[in-house]
Amino acid sequence: MKQMRLILWVLLMSSVVAPGMRSQASAGLGQHPAAHVAPSSWVSPPPLQLTTVIGERLEYLVSWSDYLVAAQLELTVTKGAASPESLQLQATVQTVGLVRSLFIAIDDRFVSYVQPQSLLPLRFETYLREGRRHHQAVMIFDWKAGRIRLDGGESLPMHSDTRDVVALFYYIRRLDLSSGKQYRLTGIYKREPFTLVVRPEQKRIIDTPLGAVEAIEVALGTERVDGGRTRIDDEHRVRVWVTNDERRIPVLITARPAFGQIRAQLRRRQV
Repeated sequence: MKQMRLILWVLLMSSVVAPGMRSQASAGLGQHPAAHVAPSSWVSPPPLQLTTVIGERLEYLVSWSDYLVAAQLELTVTKGAASPESLQLQATVQTVGLVRSLFIAIDDRFVSYVQPQSLLPLRFETYLREGRRHHQAVMIFDWKAGRIRLDGGESLPMHSDTRDVVALFYYIRRLDLSSGKQYRLTGIYKREPFTLVVRPEQKRIIDTPLGAVEAIEVALGTERVDGGRTRIDDEHRVRVWVTNDERRIPVLITARPAFGQIRAQLRRRQV
C-alpha cells in the first residue's frame, strides 16, 4: 500500500520519501490566543546534546484525513547495544484501528546507530512488516573508505556528512534554530542520496501534552534541479514544530499531501 507507507514516512522524514509535502502550518495547532508570539527575529537556546536524553521515548498519535487515529509513531534514544560508544536511535510506526483493518497492517522499525557527538551513522537497520510482506536491510557506514556497505556486497559512495533518515531527524534537533538560519543536509534513503533544506520560519505558543510551550515552526523541503536551476521543493509544506528550549522536542508534525491531511501530535514524553 504505497499511500500508507507514504503517510507513515511523512511523519518521520516526509520530504525524503515524498519531496515537497504540504502541511497546514498553523491550522489546528491549539494556539494559545493570549500568548501568540509575533513573527520576528529570535535566538534559540543552545542545541540539544542527545547524551543528556538517553532513555527518551516520544509517542505520537497520527491522524490522516477523516481517520482520527490512523497510526502510532514512537521515537527512542538508548545506548548502542553493539557498541557502548554509540547511541541507538529507533523509530517504529504501526497502523491502528480502521486504517489497519481496512487498508493494511504495518509494523515497521528503523534503527540507527550513531556517533554521540556528530550523530553520523555507523549502521542503519530497516525491518518492514506490511501484511504478508517482510523485508530486512542493513547499511554500514564506512567513514574511512567513504562508502556505504549494502546487503549482498554492494557499496555506494557517500559525502562526508551523509546521514540516514532517522539520524537526520534527530540531527535537526541539534541545529541552531534562530531566525534567519537555513541548512542544507545530506541524507540517504533507499540507496538514493538527497539534500534536505531546513529553515526555521516562526515561533508561537501552542498547547501540547507538555502544557503550553513556545515552539518553532521548522520547514522541511528538498533541493531539486529543474532545467539546470536549483530550487527548493516545498509543494506540500511539511512542518515540524519543536520546543524553543534546549530539549528541542518535536511536539507536532503536519503535512497535506494530495491524499489527505496528516497530523502527528505528541501524546507522551518519557525520559
